[in-house]
Amino acid sequence: MPGRDFNSQKYRYGFNTQEKSIEIDPHGNSMAAEFWQYDARIGRRWNVDPVATAYESRYSVNCNSPIWSCDPKGNFDTRKEARQYRKDHDLKGRIRIMQDGYYSIVDMESKTLWYKDHNDQKVYESLIIVAKTKSSMQKNMTPFDLGVEWLTGTGRKSRDFKNNDVTVELYKKHNFYKNAIEETKQILGNWRPGEQLPEKSFPYKLSGLEGIAKYIQDYSTLLTGGQTGNLMFTYLGSHSLYMTVKSIDIQKRTAVVEFIVHNMSTLESATRLPYFGYKQWYTNSIGKLINNMAGRTGPTSETEQVFKMDETINF
Repeated sequence: MPGRDFNSQKYRYGFNTQEKSIEIDPHGNSMAAEFWQYDARIGRRWNVDPVATAYESRYSVNCNSPIWSCDPKGNFDTRKEARQYRKDHDLKGRIRIMQDGYYSIVDMESKTLWYKDHNDQKVYESLIIVAKTKSSMQKNMTPFDLGVEWLTGTGRKSRDFKNNDVTVELYKKHNFYKNAIEETKQILGNWRPGEQLPEKSFPYKLSGLEGIAKYIQDYSTLLTGGQTGNLMFTYLGSHSLYMTVKSIDIQKRTAVVEFIVHNMSTLESATRLPYFGYKQWYTNSIGKLINNMAGRTGPTSETEQVFKMDETINF
């Protein structure tokens, strides 16, 4: 009816019970949750979903089915994938500090196990130590640690690494990454205001005859205990480095760029022979058989690693 408006400024909540971000959009089309920023006009989130699934975009919301799926926190909180994600990432015992001066410890189902006053200092400090220790262990993980974790089937099924982590800093030392930076500078130099922000995939291929030399160089690193070559590339093998420009300051000639590597460690990839092991027929036959032998859990079962590198690039 003309003149009727159901978008009341007094009502703070919108789609999926999310609180509206009036500062971003005065009409209430932008909503925020713990793990997302959602725009109701496009039906997409602005940031990527912390729970990655192979079958859909990490910008999608509720699997495009808001009636069937509910995602109040923006991380598949009420779905089976979220429970598995929390289990794989060892989120049991996550510390949450409340605004009222209390803290709680939650398990992977988000059910409160502890609710204590800060006066219980010994319990609080011990929990902080546990949280910091787990964070430090991941930060200092090496490719050898990842290999042992995969071989023995212990530890997390999925790990996310970022700047200053040992694995990421080792990856950055490889000429492949340095060349990707230089090529990105050229792309930024050719960019013009009004154009879409650049994106590009840089493949590191061990396939074909040209990949044999890389294969020998990468795996010979194991013989020297990592003293030569780059162990991170030995662990990853063939992969792609995805570059996304987040923002460009044309006046200062600088750009904020995100580089991401998404890797799946499988028994097939670890035992793959040079040249023939990268053929499609090998992947569909022998490779599939090898992965089935490994199983879904336990030693040599599939694990996931995500390496995220944020760079400010002058061009």
